[in-house]
Amino acid sequence: MAWIIPFTVCVSTLGNQNGACLLRGRLPFVAARKGYLPKIFSMIHVKYYTPVPSLILNAFFGIIFILCGDVQFLINGFGFVTWTVYGLSAASVIILRYKKPNMTRPYRVPILIPILTCLLATTFVILPVIEKPNIFYFLAIGFYILSGISYYIFMVKKISLPGIQTVTLLLQKTLLVAETDWHVTNG
Repeated sequence: MAWIIPFTVCVSTLGNQNGACLLRGRLPFVAARKGYLPKIFSMIHVKYYTPVPSLILNAFFGIIFILCGDVQFLINGFGFVTWTVYGLSAASVIILRYKKPNMTRPYRVPILIPILTCLLATTFVILPVIEKPNIFYFLAIGFYILSGISYYIFMVKKISLPGIQTVTLLLQKTLLVAETDWHVTNG
């Protein structure tokens, strides 16, 4: 009966990844609905009501990560990106606390918590880069910079790529996806 524990761990892991796959497909979907990604990622399949373009995008990145071939590389990279997000999220709490003190907050956090989180995140992001530099860290930093530039060009300046409408229409027909009746509201 020693096989029961490994079997249940495998089933649990499979179930977790199934749910995570469906969740990860929703993230670009919602970002595109808000206008942060191209419109094609905000569309759903006309028959199955799933965000097919977003799922394909995640599958594409998953394949790229699999092709890296080194699990330690992926673990280090995931930790680097995750702690960057945690640090920036905690910093946003601190910034909002002082820039908008009268803003309605569903719950309050003692200011010490986001400060400690920022310090830990900074440590977990900077130390690996100094101690054992890896190409992934520099690729991630380059991606952050490219994302900031892209945000400025496409979201702030509202510049559109030529031919994007044609590509979107072609992908809509190929993937059998359509826009939803959801509209962006202020707030």
